[in-house]
Amino acid sequence: MKNTKKLMIVSAILSSFSTFANSNMIHFPGNEASQPSTERSDANTISVSQYYSQNGATPLGLKTLKLEYKKQSDGTYLYYFLRDGIKKEIVPALMGQYLAAFRAEFQPPSNTSEYFAWVNAVKNYSFDLLPSNATEQPNPSPVPPTQVVTASTGLKVGPATEGLNTTLDNFDVNLRLESVTTILDLIALSEQLGTNINIYSHIESNPKKDQLLTAGIQKLQAETGRDFSRFYTIIKTDNGPNSSWVEDARIMSRDGKAVYIPADISRKASYDAQRFIQTYLPKTSANFGLEGNTKRKVGLTVDQGEQHNRTIKNLESTQSPITIYRGNSYIEGGNLLSGTMQNGNPYAVVGTDSVVLTTQHMSEKYLKSPELAPSFSPESIAARISKLAIDERDPSFQYTLGKLTKIHNNLGDQALRTMAREMLAKEDLAKDIIAEDIGLVRSAVAFVPQPGFHLDMKMRPLENGDILVNDEAENQKLLSQALRFAATDVERSQLNDMLEQSRIKQESAKHYTPLIKAELRKIGLNPISSPGVFEGKSAVQPGGIANFMNSVLVESNGQKLYLTNHARNSALRKAFQEHMYVLGFETKFLGESTPMIAQNPWMLFEYAQYLVRKNFGTQKEMENVIKNMTEAEFNLAVRSGGLDCLEVHYP
Repeated sequence: MKNTKKLMIVSAILSSFSTFANSNMIHFPGNEASQPSTERSDANTISVSQYYSQNGATPLGLKTLKLEYKKQSDGTYLYYFLRDGIKKEIVPALMGQYLAAFRAEFQPPSNTSEYFAWVNAVKNYSFDLLPSNATEQPNPSPVPPTQVVTASTGLKVGPATEGLNTTLDNFDVNLRLESVTTILDLIALSEQLGTNINIYSHIESNPKKDQLLTAGIQKLQAETGRDFSRFYTIIKTDNGPNSSWVEDARIMSRDGKAVYIPADISRKASYDAQRFIQTYLPKTSANFGLEGNTKRKVGLTVDQGEQHNRTIKNLESTQSPITIYRGNSYIEGGNLLSGTMQNGNPYAVVGTDSVVLTTQHMSEKYLKSPELAPSFSPESIAARISKLAIDERDPSFQYTLGKLTKIHNNLGDQALRTMAREMLAKEDLAKDIIAEDIGLVRSAVAFVPQPGFHLDMKMRPLENGDILVNDEAENQKLLSQALRFAATDVERSQLNDMLEQSRIKQESAKHYTPLIKAELRKIGLNPISSPGVFEGKSAVQPGGIANFMNSVLVESNGQKLYLTNHARNSALRKAFQEHMYVLGFETKFLGESTPMIAQNPWMLFEYAQYLVRKNFGTQKEMENVIKNMTEAEFNLAVRSGGLDCLEVHYP
């Protein structure tokens, strides 16, 4: 029965090949009864490009990749792919090359389920449906050298991958009342993950959190009958508490030996950057999509109260073996995504808020200490303007000019145009600095409009250059599926609310999501439209928010695990679990318990006050809301962060 299902999947994917004239359906060995009665020749060639062109996709290259099958004397068939006159039998050893060729030359389906069905079909076809004695044909083509993508400065080897990582050894977390539940959940999974949880704690700041963690571990061990002590390490810090958003405060290197800490950014540079970012163009502007999500916060949250300096001191005082690199750029870790291309090379994706923040920081740095920022000298800026050869009809120029015109409405037209050219040159120089800081060459970094506060809230790298991008149409499909699972009126009401809000958000997302995908493709990534982020009309209520895109991917003992934020709605969880199961992942939801801040009257009061100031309700109402939330809901709705923001993981 298992093989029959695989044959059905493959048939569904490949049956479109038969639509062109005088072609037969592909033959699968061992499935003689399903073969068409029409006679056919012993060898046929099927053009893959024809299939995709018929389905609305365009070949990305000029080379021809063909699938060929040939009937043998025993009645079975052998299968090959053909490119540039070279024939190769499709066998497991050639799986990577086959998929790489396919990705390089043709646009695969962008819909999540169709894309993974295609990948799985190719895998099933190659591994399970070919004769067991198939062998690799000799390949006369030379293998090109791997392109150098790492830089000699910054992290040198690039940032730690956020896609599947078979050498994941460490989670670093900062113990705060806001994160106790999630840390306990990570400890509970640590044996299955094969990882160690490094827990940084400043006990003097709030002893209650340490007491709750200890009690939670004791309870976990009593319930499971297992000793988890070898899977976590508590590290005492002496220089004040680290931010609970450990990911945003530092970026780990790909080999786990170095850490990037963002530059100190002044209030003036921060103000100038936020003013530029939040001076929005009207929706009628042809360049409105470059704004990204206009309802987001700016990605500047961690550097408060000398947090970055405190992080450095705490790393130094704990005698961490990690080398500390202080950046010239300002990138909060959540606004950088990293992964691995099909050829094994590292890449990174950075949100444009980080580019603007770095631009303002370096501009101010040059004015104060020119010797520390020579790349932002007038001569360097003029040279970059010349190199860019900026066309004033270019959307980026018109976009920048439109913003500057609104900010500096007292300046004349020519002065504004000069300022726009200088701004674009500075941003381009800032991109160079960002690439150097994270240890990659510029061509391995994509700079994309912000889909939200931080990229990690709306996007997720997988492996081999695949990257999930939150898509409202896909969200609506998953919500519709969840409605079929819903067992209570409360769950149905929550899902219908999210469905209505998704349709509203789709109207704004359509302006920037295509631009994000285009920038990802420019560096060779494969964006995949995916469900993941759901909000009701008010996210600040139990069951009002879910974010499955903010996640951690782990491959352990051949099992692919997808760790993400818990959602109250069980029907939504079930729909997403089934979705990820089809993609080959087992999903684990973290942060289900009540937030521990509910046990601290002062912190409960402060967070409720924050919500009162935002007009969500009265003090008493907001305290009750927080008490009835899960920790995952609290962090997502009130603090704008999730599981992936609370940790960094590395070899």
